[in-house]
Amino acid sequence: MGTNAEALKVRVAVHEEADAISKPAIGSKTHWNYTPEQMLVFRGLAAKQDSSRSSDRRSFEPAPNTHELGGDMIDPYAISTEAQLREILPEPHAMLEQKVFDHLDSFARDFVSKTPLIMVATSNTNGDMDVSPKGDAPGFVVVEDENTILIPERPGNKLAYGFRNILAHPRIGLIFVIPGVKETLRINGTAEITREPELLKRLSARNKPAILATRVTVSESFFHCGKAFIRSKTWKPDSWPKDVKANIGKQIAAKANADDTVADSIDNAMLEDYETGLY
Repeated sequence: MGTNAEALKVRVAVHEEADAISKPAIGSKTHWNYTPEQMLVFRGLAAKQDSSRSSDRRSFEPAPNTHELGGDMIDPYAISTEAQLREILPEPHAMLEQKVFDHLDSFARDFVSKTPLIMVATSNTNGDMDVSPKGDAPGFVVVEDENTILIPERPGNKLAYGFRNILAHPRIGLIFVIPGVKETLRINGTAEITREPELLKRLSARNKPAILATRVTVSESFFHCGKAFIRSKTWKPDSWPKDVKANIGKQIAAKANADDTVADSIDNAMLEDYETGLY
């Protein structure tokens, strides 16, 4: 009985410490499905990361010569001016300029209303980029008007790279993807983060309000042709690879010099979170 009590104390203490390390400044209930052993591994990784972290998430130091291949070698074929670029890629047909809008027309709004998956690109003031997928039921991104959309935030990994980028540099780029549709919709603009209670409630899913919302002011929108999806055969199931997985548990365990037991428990905890922590 005493041993079980001590084990429980350790588990609670580790979970509390993990929550203190990773709990978002603004957010809802956190989900901890990891064992104390896993959290000790994560704590060690966090300490390593903190010891090398600059004031920003990444340090950014441009190379002395961006065309260097290594040592004194210079790439003689490097493209460094738009004139050089246009020698390879001629100017687009004038008609193509007409597909770019400074707002969301009825066709773009209809596409957004049927989209279950988007890619969100942001950058910080150093120019470091992040692209994050966000998805939910079709139409989870709400069109407020022809220049405003709302993106709800659901429970995730809490790294908040994209949100931190928006706080520093509000420019944002979005790609809207509908399964089976070759073309995509691209939207660019500026973003702000809000926690307005009524708005978060309006963006609820499964009776749970959004954690946050990203309000995007649209400055540019246009449809992108389907060549990438055609070449990649993305929507053809018979071309999909078999038995491919990300091996996230093994990757984290290897970084922490942990064994396969830790890797397996991390993977299992992630699978459980997929079942219980989506909303």
